[in-house]
Amino acid sequence: MALDTRRKRILELDYMRGFALLGIMLTNIITIFHLPIPINHEQANYLKFLDFFIESKFFTIFSFLFGMGFYIFIRNSKAKELNSTVVFIRRLVILAGFGIVHQLLQPGEALLLYSIMGLL
Repeated sequence: MALDTRRKRILELDYMRGFALLGIMLTNIITIFHLPIPINHEQANYLKFLDFFIESKFFTIFSFLFGMGFYIFIRNSKAKELNSTVVFIRRLVILAGFGIVHQLLQPGEALLLYSIMGLL
């Protein structure tokens, strides 16, 4: 059985994306479940530690992989001889729509920012 190389996913990127999403989700658990704000200095320092050394790293990995996905998408569009600019802008507009809805449900999320930066 031959693999169709035109539609082959890069599994390592999917694994890294999943790892980054899991890390972001785990570090945002306080916000997602509306847990109480820390009441003492040690808890506040621990949350600052998590934010700086963990959450920001997962967010950076995820953002890089998002950009890599954009690059792969444009490259594949060109290989299929599509107008990659129009297809990419259409994808970014759809992403912006999801980003607006996501901002209403979970303020501060990055989908809308990704679409705006992609358009720029």
